[in-house]
Amino acid sequence: QEFIMAPSPDALNQFILDHTPGYQYYRESLYNFVNIDYAANPNNAQYINDAKMLVRDIFEQAANVPMVGASGAILGVVMGFAFLFPNIELMLIFPPIPIKAKYIAVIYAGYDIYAMIQNQPDDNVAHLAHIGGMIFAIVLLKIWKIQRPNYFG
Repeated sequence: QEFIMAPSPDALNQFILDHTPGYQYYRESLYNFVNIDYAANPNNAQYINDAKMLVRDIFEQAANVPMVGASGAILGVVMGFAFLFPNIELMLIFPPIPIKAKYIAVIYAGYDIYAMIQNQPDDNVAHLAHIGGMIFAIVLLKIWKIQRPNYFG
């Protein structure tokens, strides 16, 4: 968005560096446009228009990447475990320290909320699916507790 508001060769170069890492190594024509053509003529209306279209194309490409996975379900299982056994200590692999299940779930939920707010177009992680899986697990366990009061003690 910063580039669209104030188009310049430096802003375009920074945008592309942030959103297409390594482009200078595998996209020679793009590199030449950004660093040679547009940089030499920053006020050329055609170059500005081409650069804006390039930025829009990069955003559309990042938005159209399909995501497939079960991470929302996995995080639902993690939250369900933490909900049922909050004080069980789990051993992390790196670093090898014990941490209670409730803290793992809260830290992961906090990270997902933070990452969702950051809204990085090249992240390709469905953070909302993670949060949805966690919320679903809590709601499901609450429903089960109402239906079977003796099941959870």
